[in-house]
Amino acid sequence: MKLVSAFALVYFGQLRAVAALARKSGLLWLATAALTVGCALCASLRVTGGLAAEDQEVLEFVPSHDREAQRPAHLARHGVEVAQGEWSIGFGFVRMPLGRDARDAVRLVLLLLVGGAADAPGLLLALLWTAGFVPQMLQERHAVQLVSRPWGRAPWLVALYLAVVTLYACFLILFVGCTWLTAGMRTGIFWTGYWLPVPVGVLSFAAFYAFSALFGAGTRSTAAASLATVVFWLICWGASSGWYMLSSLEPGQLSSAARTLCQVTYYLLPKPADQTLALFQALGSHTHLGVPAWMQAGVASFSLGIYVSTTLAFTSVCTCLAALLMRRMEF
Repeated sequence: MKLVSAFALVYFGQLRAVAALARKSGLLWLATAALTVGCALCASLRVTGGLAAEDQEVLEFVPSHDREAQRPAHLARHGVEVAQGEWSIGFGFVRMPLGRDARDAVRLVLLLLVGGAADAPGLLLALLWTAGFVPQMLQERHAVQLVSRPWGRAPWLVALYLAVVTLYACFLILFVGCTWLTAGMRTGIFWTGYWLPVPVGVLSFAAFYAFSALFGAGTRSTAAASLATVVFWLICWGASSGWYMLSSLEPGQLSSAARTLCQVTYYLLPKPADQTLALFQALGSHTHLGVPAWMQAGVASFSLGIYVSTTLAFTSVCTCLAALLMRRMEF
C-alpha cells in the first residue's frame, strides 16, 4: 500500500510537470484550437429533411440527384427510399444533398473529425509535440532533482510516461465528448458509437510513445526522438499494411521465408493499419468511405484481440526497457 501511495505521488507530480511542459511548448494551445474548430464545425452543422429514427427499416437509399430517383414507385417496390433533404456545414457555406438519411449525414461529419483526432494525423502530431518531454525532463536542472529523490529512477520514468498518455487521453475524451454533445444538441442525433475511437486512439498512442520515451531516454535529444518516432511509425505502417497486401497473393508468389518474415514483423510491431481498420469497423466507415483497397484482401483476417494483445505487449516491453535504461543511466 505504501508503494502504491508513493507511486501515486510521483505520478501526480509528473502530471503537473507534463502539464507545464505542454503549456510551455504550445501543445495546450494547439489542443484548444483543435477543440474549438471541431466544436465550431459541429455547431454549424444543419440537416434538413431525411429520416433520423433509430428504428428505421429502410436499408437502401438513392440520392435525390440520381437518375433512379425519378422512378420512386419502382424503388418503393424494392424497398429503396429516395434520400430527401440536404446537410450543410459552416453555417451554410458548404451544402450537400443527403446520400442516405439525416443520421448518416451526422455520422459522416463526426467520422471525419474523429479520424483526424484519433487516427494518423492527430496521433503523429501528438507524438511529435510530446517527443521532447522525456529529453527535457532529463536535462541537468531536472537530473539533480531526479537523483536526489528516494523513489528511484525507473518509477520516475514510468510515471512520466503514464502522465503523457493521460494527457493525450484527456484531450481525446474532451474532443470526442464536446463535438459529440455539440453535434447532438444541434441536430438531435446522439451517436454513441462515436466514443469507440477513444480507447483505440489511446492504445495506439501508448504504444508509439513507449518507443518515443525509450529513444528519448537513450539519446536525451528532442530532435532524435521526434525523427525516430516518425520513422518508426512509417516502418510500422509499411509492415502492417504490407501484411494485408500479401494476403492477396497466391502462396507461390512469395517465398515462405519472406512470408514468415512479414508475419513476424507484423506481430511484433505496433499496427497503424490495424488501428485504421479497427476505427473503420467500429464506426461503420465503409458505408461512407469504403474500406481502402489495400485492406480489402486481408480484412477477413483482422482480429481485434490480436491487435490489442500484441500492442499491449509491445508497449510493456518498451516501457520496461526504458525503465531499465534509466536505472543504469549516469548523470
